[in-house]
Amino acid sequence: MKQNSKCDALERLVAQFRDKAIIFTEYKASQEYIRYRLEKAGYRTLAFDGSLSRGQKQYVRHLFQKDAQFLVSTESGGEGLNFQFCNLVVNFDLPWNPMRLEQRIGRVHRLGQTRDVHIYNLITKGTVEEHIMYLLHQKINMFESIIGELDAILLHLNLGSSFESEIMKIFLEHEETEQIRRQLDQLARRILQGRAAVKASSWEGLL
Repeated sequence: MKQNSKCDALERLVAQFRDKAIIFTEYKASQEYIRYRLEKAGYRTLAFDGSLSRGQKQYVRHLFQKDAQFLVSTESGGEGLNFQFCNLVVNFDLPWNPMRLEQRIGRVHRLGQTRDVHIYNLITKGTVEEHIMYLLHQKINMFESIIGELDAILLHLNLGSSFESEIMKIFLEHEETEQIRRQLDQLARRILQGRAAVKASSWEGLL
């Protein structure tokens, strides 16, 4: 099997963990490969995805809390249940819409969480992921200040298309990194302006 540098990086990362972690991926094939690699390295893992019934998801959650160290979940698998007993989240790949990323983090960052939540994002340089992380981390500071507010902000922006479509349009219309970054900067400014407007309207409602 070919070498997978991202899984290599994942193994190095989780070797530092002394507690449970949820590893999110977009794809079922990636989920299976991640589990293969981690099981081969001696870790106990569980799979969590949208094909499970509500009862099965509850049972997997129970097994994760009691036994396994890593829960490898697809996007759809992360819906509906909370995991406050876990405070480590690894994003093996990034969704294009930050709302979906926020939903992942929300599985552990909930009422009842008593510890700091640590988020690890695995990014492949020179890919769309790197640009997405530039927008989320460097431009809108999502992981420290925007999280929990995105739903209201994006609703206020009233985008003519979905957030994913806005991102895709940028990548389809521009090839040079500098051009892409300029467009992402503009999108970031719209998001931050939307945040300011939402906050202002919230204050007005209190007066």
